[in-house]
Amino acid sequence: MSPPPAEISGPCLGTSEPRCVVYSSGRVIDHTTDWDRGLFYQLQGTGLPRSGADEYCKGGYCAVALIKRDESGQLHLVAHEESTHAQWYEVPEIVTSGLVVFQSNSLGTGLYNDDVVLSADETGKMRRIDVNSWKQEARQLAPDANSYFDWSTDYGALVGSNGLASTDPDDSARTSVGLIKVFLRLDGDTLRIASPMVRFPDPSVRQGSETD
Repeated sequence: MSPPPAEISGPCLGTSEPRCVVYSSGRVIDHTTDWDRGLFYQLQGTGLPRSGADEYCKGGYCAVALIKRDESGQLHLVAHEESTHAQWYEVPEIVTSGLVVFQSNSLGTGLYNDDVVLSADETGKMRRIDVNSWKQEARQLAPDANSYFDWSTDYGALVGSNGLASTDPDDSARTSVGLIKVFLRLDGDTLRIASPMVRFPDPSVRQGSETD
């Protein structure tokens, strides 16, 4: 049985921010099992309740709370993470790799996204995973990646990708001319690059004139 909605959508759990409001709450989407893990969430921010989803964290505060219901029906806060970069958070999911993923959204290029990704250790305690360090290495290995955009991450498949940028000196926008992908692995509390990068041509980009 789910807890009463008011228990999840009530005051922000785990925060000391007096302006905090819960802008979304409910059950964590689980793509890995057909049994109930008893996990719920709160997405928190400092926006006004009447504002749109992309307004909630513009007050300088954004956070997520992961909540577990025990066998007696009591709710317990098992993780609380704050961000200074996210614009807002999507409804969390437990993806096929077993990670609990709160994907963030940022207006513009996405360079300031701050996803919260959690994993359970051997004792069941939730810990936050570093999902950004590998991107620094990726930028060094692929200098022609489109630096205007952040590397996107498929946390279920553990694959990172980005567009390949045009090297035309007259193309100041660095138009994407292909795609680059890399497989990732979870090393302790950090995502790391696990394989050489693979490059794909963009089929939407003509490789030459048919009359050449």
